[in-house]
Amino acid sequence: MIIRKPLSEAKSKLNELIRQVELEGVEIVLLRHGQECARLVPAKPPAEAPRLMGFARDLMSFNSESDLQVDESAWGDIDVDGRKISLK
Repeated sequence: MIIRKPLSEAKSKLNELIRQVELEGVEIVLLRHGQECARLVPAKPPAEAPRLMGFARDLMSFNSESDLQVDESAWGDIDVDGRKISLK
């Protein structure tokens, strides 16, 4: 995705624009008097969110900041090789 911003607006929002470029991988084209003068592009591709496997994928998730979120209401009993195991 490419976002076009006037240079005067970008000056006051530079930190926010750089965060967008880093986290979302967007490209920002800066305009001076309506003409392209510079581009902000990611130094590296945005990191993919980690993936969980097995039963944990239904109980845990990662937000955009990569902090582990645990849905405690989903914890209960699971069946492992015919045995009930409590996750509470």
